[in-house]
Formats: sequence, C-alpha cells, structure tokens
Amino acid sequence: MVGDEGYVRIQYNTKNDTRVTIKIFDFGMHLVRNLVQDKPRSGGEDYYELWDGRNDNGVIVANGVYFYRLELEGEKTVWGKIVVLN
Repeated sequence: MVGDEGYVRIQYNTKNDTRVTIKIFDFGMHLVRNLVQDKPRSGGEDYYELWDGRNDNGVIVANGVYFYRLELEGEKTVWGKIVVLN
C-alpha cells in the first residue's frame, strides 16, 4: 500500500544477465507509470525498485487497485497487484 509518504517495493531476482522493464497500470489497464525501462541487470541477483505512488507526470495517483508488469528479457513476464490508499 502507498500512503502520503509511502513507497511500494517491487522485489525480484534474475536467473541470467537480462534487461528489466516495469510498468504500472490502473484498473482499466491504462499505463500510469513507466517505472523502469530496459535497465540492465546481472544474473543471479536480488533487486528491488521503488514506486512513490505517482504517475509519469509526478501526480499522486488516486486510491484504488493498480497492477505492475515486470518484464525480464529472455524470461517470463510477471504481473502483480498494488493497492493504493492515500
């Protein structure tokens, strides 16, 4: 959950050297935030990315359910859910 000063930590690990993309979508599956785009990561490591609950324009998003899509190049795509309560 994201509060006024809160952050969401999206944690993942990599099996091989890869490139990572993480996007945040609203309940209607509209893109809200491009959190990470094509960022290189070493294999066999644990990583996390922080989302501050803001959209790409820097505006705090409304309360509700959001989804993130974690893409690891050469590996499967993973979806997750985030609940925002401001």
